[in-house]
Amino acid sequence: VVILLGLLICASARAQPVSVAIVMAADVSGSIDFHRWKLQREGYAQAVTHPAFLRAVEATPTRSVAIAFVEWSGIAEQRLVVDWTVIRGREDAERVADRLRQNDRSFTGSTSIAGALIFAATLLDVCPFRFSRAVVDVSGDGVNADGSNVETARDALLTRDVTINGIVIFGPMSEPHLREHYEEHVVGGPGAFVMVADDEQTFAYALVRKLVREVAGR
Repeated sequence: VVILLGLLICASARAQPVSVAIVMAADVSGSIDFHRWKLQREGYAQAVTHPAFLRAVEATPTRSVAIAFVEWSGIAEQRLVVDWTVIRGREDAERVADRLRQNDRSFTGSTSIAGALIFAATLLDVCPFRFSRAVVDVSGDGVNADGSNVETARDALLTRDVTINGIVIFGPMSEPHLREHYEEHVVGGPGAFVMVADDEQTFAYALVRKLVREVAGR
């Protein structure tokens, strides 16, 4: 009886539709110092609770989106900080923001965008909600420098009609051609784009605009 009840609950959750499934994948490699890591986490917390983002969610066909938040570094370093969660309004968003503010830092290793994309693909495979669109939202301050070929990982997602967008964070240790690297090797899919945060202080603002575009689908 317990097993049957569990299966019914899982089936019910999987049948629940959301308009968009978004994997938020944040770089926590060694070039991100503790201060910048805190600002990045706070930026995501502010973005998911921002009125503009919540209005965009409300305007979707199901009035809901599902998000998962991942921190990543080297090829074998990915951690699910916030598991798949449906956001329908401010109360849901505040719960996600609280979790983002409470968790410890995950890694301080090298930079593998490819590893992050491979992990994101797995997360989409196990998402317990039925989604119309899927987006992988990658933020980082470095080029792919560890593990698999990033274009191979990107193309595997593109064959599944997943859109990959990027937000690059410029800082003292950022590569000079970071935006070009993201545009040429990382992002792809319908309506894909790269946004730039010139410094950590502008990250939250750029992230809000990015999430609104992703939820709106344009």
